[in-house]
Amino acid sequence: MILSDLPKKFYPKRSSSVMLLLGSAAFVATGIWMGTSGKPTGYFCAAFFGLGVIVALVKLIPDSAYLKLSLKFLRLIKDAELEELALLFPVSEGMQSGAEGYFTEEEPRKHMFQRVKDENMYCFWWD
Repeated sequence: MILSDLPKKFYPKRSSSVMLLLGSAAFVATGIWMGTSGKPTGYFCAAFFGLGVIVALVKLIPDSAYLKLSLKFLRLIKDAELEELALLFPVSEGMQSGAEGYFTEEEPRKHMFQRVKDENMYCFWWD
């Protein structure tokens, strides 16, 4: 995704909302059936999965559920913050995790984010 494309909205698939609705409705019906059969825990199950029915119905309303990415929450991480972040990942652990590509032969003491910083490849949502 290119920053010029922002703000951008991502919507959930309608099929996942319909599946949630059908699955929750089936469990609600089963819970009610259990409750009427003399097992009071069935009503608790029906109430719990009834929340799933409500969520699914709300998700099916247009523009009610989406993820919006905008420049408002986007900023480049500062050098001081990058140094603090690098303290969490020492070079020895980076080598063990398979991140050898982020270290240089000539300067092995640099932290694992140095290459990312030098090439301006980093962009974090940070707050």
